[in-house]
Amino acid sequence: MAPVLVLEDGSSVSNSNSYVTATMYYAYMDRIPTSYKAASLLLDQYTVEQLAIWATQGLDANIIWPSGTYRTNPYQALQFPRIGMYDADGVYILDYRAIPQFLKDATCQYMFELAKTDLSVEPPRGITSIKVGPIAIDFDKDHSNDPRVIPRSALSLVLPYGGVPRGSKRIRSLPLYRA
Repeated sequence: MAPVLVLEDGSSVSNSNSYVTATMYYAYMDRIPTSYKAASLLLDQYTVEQLAIWATQGLDANIIWPSGTYRTNPYQALQFPRIGMYDADGVYILDYRAIPQFLKDATCQYMFELAKTDLSVEPPRGITSIKVGPIAIDFDKDHSNDPRVIPRSALSLVLPYGGVPRGSKRIRSLPLYRA
């Protein structure tokens, strides 16, 4: 059975699974030039709702919010609403009874990127060639084009509010690649 979108409206819904609705996504897409959003124009409402759930899940699973902030209710399904959020200038920014606009925008941007390509697929890595005599093994060295779990365009909307991706250097974790 397909999941049903349950919107988190800021009231700490215990079974919510999305920060945005299809209508919110379409309104966000109206701000993007048509030439950039060709893939998203072909999506039906059901697919958009699936993307909303997937993007919300991705943000919640992969963003760590600053210490000193906490969820408003221990029984809420998602990471927001939160209490204690400040912007980069130290200004208290969030009404704890609402989902902030930056998070809605980040969710919509993430949905837009998911509509273009599946970001959850791991790129091929590892050995690119093997030669038997004399032995030579070549490893894939270029990881600069690897898709990110959270695309930079969505992440840039979250970072000013203190959220950092899991595995970020800001939390003392380094990616390990074979050289």
